[in-house]
Amino acid sequence: MPSGASLEIDGHYVGVTPLTIKLGPGEHEIVFRKRDFSPCKATIDVGTSGLSVNGHLEQVRLTLH
Repeated sequence: MPSGASLEIDGHYVGVTPLTIKLGPGEHEIVFRKRDFSPCKATIDVGTSGLSVNGHLEQVRLTLH
């Protein structure tokens, strides 16, 4: 996962990667977004012992400043 990707959980913005957060048990929808990359979406099921998630973003264009 490239640094600087925004993370949304259950439709709410929670921060920018890399980051560590705590979620309650159950299913959650996660979305990683970064400029020039296609979004990475997944549904995760967090158990009582926790979960570590890595995402892959595919670069789709290059923006020059």
